[in-house]
Amino acid sequence: MSQPSAKLDNLSPYPEPRLTFSSIILVSPRNEILLRGGGDLSSQDGPDPKRHDAIWYRRAALRELFEGSGILLARDTASGAMLHVSDAKRGEGRRAIHAQKTTFAQWLKKQDSAAEPDTENLIPFTRWVNPIGVPYRYTTQMYLYFLPMDNHDLKRDILNMPREIHELTHDGGIEITDARFLESSEWLRKAVKKEVKLLPPQYFLRRKLAIFAHSGSPPWTQMCISPTILRTLPDGRSLVGLDTPGHELEGSDRRGVGDRVVLVRIQ
Repeated sequence: MSQPSAKLDNLSPYPEPRLTFSSIILVSPRNEILLRGGGDLSSQDGPDPKRHDAIWYRRAALRELFEGSGILLARDTASGAMLHVSDAKRGEGRRAIHAQKTTFAQWLKKQDSAAEPDTENLIPFTRWVNPIGVPYRYTTQMYLYFLPMDNHDLKRDILNMPREIHELTHDGGIEITDARFLESSEWLRKAVKKEVKLLPPQYFLRRKLAIFAHSGSPPWTQMCISPTILRTLPDGRSLVGLDTPGHELEGSDRRGVGDRVVLVRIQ
């Protein structure tokens, strides 16, 4: 009898997540938040570690924040000081990195040979994995970053930001997005009134920001959440559970939020 091939043995009925993202929730010294969508990992960030927080996700999050908005979170490793770069140079750097004329790491070294992205101060704040059955699946590592209260150059850059950010798009165009720091409650109010669009993870995490990042069981830094539809209500809304880590992590010690469910209307 012929033996089944290894290729067939390794086939899975569940498509693995093909898109990998990281995103930063940026918190100001006044506990206000900048609304940012995040971005995908690039080859310049390093190999994809698949399902765990790692330096590659952190590099991608900081690179995308800079490339998309011009906010630079990097340090001089010799002095420990935050790196300050003029508006003009940051603008040139954003365009060059977006056009793939240089990498974020290479551009940083041109500004200061001791400069490195400030990966140490990113706080992992859950990972989200699309459930099986959706058109495409992606995995997103979320981070918190608290802007330093005593850095006057960075504070001035943030305060002088225009109300709207001209974001560079993948097709070479420009997309205008809201660049204000607002309280979480205000972003939620805007989302309810449909003045801004928040993805479910963005909405959920902004509701949870009042809770200290390391509280919970497991701690929020270690939670992995793959939303699961529990049932559909007569009015068409779905009751979604947040307690499972997803198919890939079944049987592991990773888990999500056991004491919360959400009601959503999936369109």
